[in-house]
Amino acid sequence: HAATPMAEEEAASTSPGKDELRRLIVAAGEELRAARAGGDSGAGADVLARLLDLKQRYEALTGEEFRTKSVKRSRKEAAASGAAPSAAQPNPNPPKRAKQAKVDLGRFTPAADPMQLPPPASSFPPWAPRDFFRFEVLHTSRKPGSRARVGRIHTPHGVIETPCFVPVGTNGALKAVDERQGREAGTQLMFCNTYHLLVHPGPRVVAGAGGLHRFMNHEGPIITDSGGFQVFSLGETTEDDVAEMKRRKVREGNFASLL
Repeated sequence: HAATPMAEEEAASTSPGKDELRRLIVAAGEELRAARAGGDSGAGADVLARLLDLKQRYEALTGEEFRTKSVKRSRKEAAASGAAPSAAQPNPNPPKRAKQAKVDLGRFTPAADPMQLPPPASSFPPWAPRDFFRFEVLHTSRKPGSRARVGRIHTPHGVIETPCFVPVGTNGALKAVDERQGREAGTQLMFCNTYHLLVHPGPRVVAGAGGLHRFMNHEGPIITDSGGFQVFSLGETTEDDVAEMKRRKVREGNFASLL
């Protein structure tokens, strides 16, 4: 069996040196913490009295008050002696973690002239039905004059039962609700605002994350509006702006433009 701190103290009670007293004080301190954690007030009082006696003997021997070694002091002493940290104590100078490589955001979205006109509609391929996007009507109201209906929208990210409540995550997140809570609440579809995402965090950050779904850590369907209303509603236009564009200052001090 391993010797208790009290037995070690009695064995070295004849003429304990400075290092021996330090070891006994540390052992008594650990024993005191264990006694307090276990709720044993009687044993804790005995250990405390012994600990105070050891500290008085240390002060009488060395002429200075006992203080635990700081990490900085232990590091200096280990460097001076050339000894490696012991296995019983944590390494006071652990190896630093390598810094993460800086991501070149410029490679995700090339710089574009904000005044450049968008491509004409004729340059896009003609519309064709796609099997991964479809809408089916499940029920139509029989009430005269009513156009109400119950439907189902099929998307690559999931099925949306209509009508349904669609929460708005303006900047790609719902307020005070994380992804797990949103799923548990039955969220089928989320709204995001194109203009606000353009301003912050910006298209380069979203593209660098792998797209809006990965940026949000969202698995379900997402719908985004154009942001055209916010372009003109969030502030007065200036002489630097044209009728088709509104520039808004963002948190970092840059500008975002939306055509």
